[in-house]
Parts: sequence; C-alpha cells; structure tokens
Amino acid sequence: MKKVIGAVDGFHIPVNKPTHGIKFFNRKHFYFVIQGICKSNNLFSDVDDRWPGTVHEARVFSISEIYPHGLALCVPDYIIGNAAYPCKNWAMTPYTNNGHLTATYILIIAKIRVKIEYIFALLLERFRRLTEMLDMNEMENIMSAIIAACVLHNICILQMDDNDIEHYINVCLQNIALIRFLNVNHNDNKRGFQRRDILAEQLWNR
Repeated sequence: MKKVIGAVDGFHIPVNKPTHGIKFFNRKHFYFVIQGICKSNNLFSDVDDRWPGTVHEARVFSISEIYPHGLALCVPDYIIGNAAYPCKNWAMTPYTNNGHLTATYILIIAKIRVKIEYIFALLLERFRRLTEMLDMNEMENIMSAIIAACVLHNICILQMDDNDIEHYINVCLQNIALIRFLNVNHNDNKRGFQRRDILAEQLWNR
C-alpha cells in the first residue's frame, strides 16, 4: 500500500500500584497503557504513556497529542491501525469482517500493522524489566522510565545495534503475550470510510 507512513497500536506495561492509582487496576492487576506509532525503519515516531490500564486504546488515541494534528501531519499519507481505532482520513483501519469480505485489503492491512507489534516485541526484549513489574509508585517516574526505554530503543536502531534484532523479536513474540484490546464500533467521519473504500478497490483491481 502506498502512502503508509506508520502503524499505531497499544499494549500494557505492569507496574506497582501507583500513588492514588486505582484507575490503573484492570483485570491484569496494575498496568499502564502505552500507545506507540512506528515507522518501517523500526523507530518509534510517537509514544503516549500517560494513561491508566483501564482506558481503552481508542480513547487513548482520541485524547493523544497527535490526534488533533493527524490531518495536518499525515494527509495525503496515512497511518494504519487495527479495528479498535476510528477510521479517519489519515488513519486507515480494517473493515468489520462479517464473512463476506475479500481478504485482500484485510490481509495487507494486517501485514503492515504487524510492524508495530514487532517493534513492541523488540522494545520489551531489549528492556525486559518492562515485561515484569516496574518497581515504582510515582506516575512521573513510571512514565519517565517508559519514555527513556523508547528513546534508547531508537538510539540502538540508529546506531545499527540490531545484529540480533530477529532473535529479539522471535523470542519476545514467543514468550510475551501482548495484550489485545476489544474491538469497538465507531460512527466516524465519512471521509475516512470513503478513503478506505477507494484503497480497497485499488487493491482489488491491481
């Protein structure tokens, strides 16, 4: 797919109970929810780690700093997200599969979007403390540690410290269950749906 400039997804990081942090408690105990946007070169281009584990990833996306600027930052290009995200003119998502869809668009979207899962896996394998329990209680310290890990990840990639990148990814994907979020339906803007239809038709006629 042309004009894809990134992929967005979310995952949870386990933490000790933050001070005044009951909102961080979900069915997996105490978690921070992290939103990441990555590029094809394995770099994070945006990370948002301000929200408790009870917040749905679609909500995190809609209140993230990038959301109000998405149109200006992305169009004529776009990013890719899963079905939990709203379909926007600058953020393409899969159709709801009711069993009557061609697999072309769905498979291509999934193939592109898996890049962000690989980046999360690499991050968590490089900094394994993020997969266990951050021994911190203050939100500011927790957020700083997470952002620092993401920055160091980018530095490692830029410094070509990727000799074992496939090993990192494979090990992490095998041993770490990245938490998936529930799909939700959105009544979103018409231009996003129209652009998705055009992309799907172009792929079908290729």
